[in-house]
Amino acid sequence: MTRLSKVLVIAIALGSLGIAAFAAALVTGGPNWEAIAQSPEISQSVSITRNETGLYSATMRVTGEQVTTSPSKNLAEVVVKSEQKILADLKSQVQELQPKVEALIPVSAAVLAVIERDHAGLQTHANLWSKQLQALSADIARLTAELTQKASQNTLIQQELGERRFEVLRLQNQLELLRDDLFAAETQRDALQRELLLLEESRKRLESRQNQLKGQLGEGNYTTDKQP
Repeated sequence: MTRLSKVLVIAIALGSLGIAAFAAALVTGGPNWEAIAQSPEISQSVSITRNETGLYSATMRVTGEQVTTSPSKNLAEVVVKSEQKILADLKSQVQELQPKVEALIPVSAAVLAVIERDHAGLQTHANLWSKQLQALSADIARLTAELTQKASQNTLIQQELGERRFEVLRLQNQLELLRDDLFAAETQRDALQRELLLLEESRKRLESRQNQLKGQLGEGNYTTDKQP
């Protein structure tokens, strides 16, 4: 239906354009073919161009079909043929859409009948839902009043919670400081343990070297003097 309406609107516009051109011809002695060629009714569907030799040609914008078989010096001829082509295409579209519209008319009537039949039931449901909404609105108003009465108590509770949160944050801060101290102590302990291991290894190497020297000097079996 919408497409058919658009086609009819364009056809009416072209008819009006023709009447306007005829009126202009009566007043000025001839229509303004340049203005007609540039009018939306023509230019939206047909592209009218002029080449370097002054010849006019027209092409359908959508399909690229040539309206005129060859370029012409007469702009009026090109415009008239463009209007005839547009009207012929519109007529073809109307003929194509008319059976579809006629087929949709009984379907639309059946749909309207169903809508009218169900309207009463829908209205009943709408009234029921309206009453339920009113009851819910009353409950919401009652709960809002109760919440307002408890607002002062909630304010005190929120203040107390805020103080407790502050205390929790303070304790968490202290815990983080203690963890930092513990980490530093563990780091220092690990460093001392590594240093102790290095010293122990150095001591063992020195003792081994000392025993070797004693053995070389003949001071007895140095293996028996090793420390466990």
